[in-house]
Amino acid sequence: MIRRFLSQAALLLLLLASPAFADGKFFSSIEEVPPDLPYQRAFLMFDGKSEVLILQSKYDFGADGAVTDFGWVVPVPTVPRLVPIHPDGAWFFFGRLDHLTVPRRIPLTALAILLLLATLVFWIIRSPPGSRRRRIFFETRFGVAKSVLLITSILVMVLFSMMMVVLPTGAGPHGVEVLSTQRVGIYEVRIVRAEAGAGLVEWLREEEFAFGPADEAVFDDYVDRGWCFVAARVAPGEDQPTVEGSLEGLCAPLLLDFPTEEAVYPLALTGAAGTETEVLLYVLARHQVSCEERLETLRSMPVPGGRIRPPRVLTSEDHRTERPFAGDARWRLPWLTKLKGRLSPEEMREDLVFRFAEKDEEVRGTSFDW
Repeated sequence: MIRRFLSQAALLLLLLASPAFADGKFFSSIEEVPPDLPYQRAFLMFDGKSEVLILQSKYDFGADGAVTDFGWVVPVPTVPRLVPIHPDGAWFFFGRLDHLTVPRRIPLTALAILLLLATLVFWIIRSPPGSRRRRIFFETRFGVAKSVLLITSILVMVLFSMMMVVLPTGAGPHGVEVLSTQRVGIYEVRIVRAEAGAGLVEWLREEEFAFGPADEAVFDDYVDRGWCFVAARVAPGEDQPTVEGSLEGLCAPLLLDFPTEEAVYPLALTGAAGTETEVLLYVLARHQVSCEERLETLRSMPVPGGRIRPPRVLTSEDHRTERPFAGDARWRLPWLTKLKGRLSPEEMREDLVFRFAEKDEEVRGTSFDW
């Protein structure tokens, strides 16, 4: 009787300890957007010759959840191709990456309940033979022990369900050369080069971007390296006076596709803002990557199924979605690395440059939750 009781309990614990995920479903986001801190998340794909960067940033929306004025400037080493992505499509895309890289989660509440249950069972088994305590728990058909096990099992299954399952032309004024002007989704975008940081700051101020003299040194560094700049501003159409944000309070992302010899995430302009920022990055490449330990590696793994499904993008004509990357072999790169960190302005004075690891090793972090 006792052996059968303990065997059933052990089997139940093994079943509960094995997380189950189903493909093709929605999953809850493990990585929450911090409510009171600047936040960036990005997907970076690098094949050794080019980089695809999907960049999304938090924005303080109005009371009605609409965006009426938002702009950003992204430095890039070469002139990029720009592709718009709908914010809801980005939510699903990043949610999928989040699910693939979920850390090993240890629910402390469930463990506490199981510990209490184990203590109770041990206390009963150690009781003297024939004692009233043993008769109550083992000699009655519906004893208290079975009731406790049943209630505890239900509670633990509910806790695990809540944690695992769902609920994604020459230089112009100020020495600035406008290489192209285009409408990309909700953004009016200009790609520019500059002769000096001071002239670029003046040009940006005339375009109503909030930069000042303190930013000139950062821009000078990019200019000296021959980089160009993507200046994007929300530009609702005449029939759309406002633009809705994403489900998570993030503005619609931009996809930048550009040639480069190294995988880089531009961060120095963010550091010039002088505020701490949380950064979440997913890097798809031939091998595991690192960035001099400036961000913590939460997950490093071979890509399940050998391919990351690219996000749907918006067409500029009628805002329908399509998949222009469906036949792009870069989405079949074999290794995915997830990195995260909260960086101070001093830690963001230089861009993040990613290097391949000497050896690919799977990494899976552990989180403790109540």
